[in-house]
Amino acid sequence: MMRKELFFFSVFHLLITLLLLVGGGCCFALAGSEKLQAFIVYHLSGRGPFFRQLGCGLLVLGLCLVVALYRLYCGQYYTLKMSASKIRIEEAIIRDYVAKYWKEEFPQDTIEFNIVMHRAKTLEIIAKIFPIEEARLHRIQNELGVLLARKLGYEKEFLLTVERIG
Repeated sequence: MMRKELFFFSVFHLLITLLLLVGGGCCFALAGSEKLQAFIVYHLSGRGPFFRQLGCGLLVLGLCLVVALYRLYCGQYYTLKMSASKIRIEEAIIRDYVAKYWKEEFPQDTIEFNIVMHRAKTLEIIAKIFPIEEARLHRIQNELGVLLARKLGYEKEFLLTVERIG
């Protein structure tokens, strides 16, 4: 499930990227067309080489934004090192297991949560829940640890960050 802010940012990013790529391609093509260049030079008083530089710059900027957009949507994986091999687990699989756990633990409530994978491959589960007693919170953390270990083989420590609402 994608956050609304991320969706709007992605659409804006895509539109700007396409605009830059089209503008850069037009400027680059303009530098190679003598008739079109003469027309533009006539109207802009002799800045023909400017368009080649502008076109190259816009194309490079557009390509950088395409790469950034691609990286934005790349799946995040957690790599587990087993005895003889490694396996990669996509973030969506971890999210599904945690969502099922929250649904079982709080059947009447919808728990908003997010999964964050830190650079050191440490997992953090950030959840917004109603105030609960400390003992139940420790039990939840232990059960999530057992769930991650049993289902996914994740045996490192993980962070459970709780934001209390209400």
